Amino acid sequence: LVAIGGGTKNAFAMQNKADMAGKPMEAPELGEATPLGAALLAGIGVGLYADEQDAFDHVYKPGRVYEPNPELTARYAEWFRTYERIYPALKDVHAQLHGLA
Repeated sequence: LVAIGGGTKNAFAMQNKADMAGKPMEAPELGEATPLGAALLAGIGVGLYADEQDAFDHVYKPGRVYEPNPELTARYAEWFRTYERIYPALKDVHAQLHGLA
């Protein structure tokens, strides 16, 4: 899995995502995603790049890869199974709370 944007600067959050997903998370050195995407699309529009892949290939720099911790992945999976079991019982409560907001 690949993550881009400002959130990739937070090593704790990136490691947490890898642990929850049970998959390696890569944080390439691309900077902010929105302005970069706009610039790449402009580059395609004026013929600087042949297509999206060409544009991506010109700016992509591999970054840090966060490997999942199998013990934490198993713990998150168990917590999620518990959440799946209790969610139906709390669905009406969530709707009521949403109405109060």
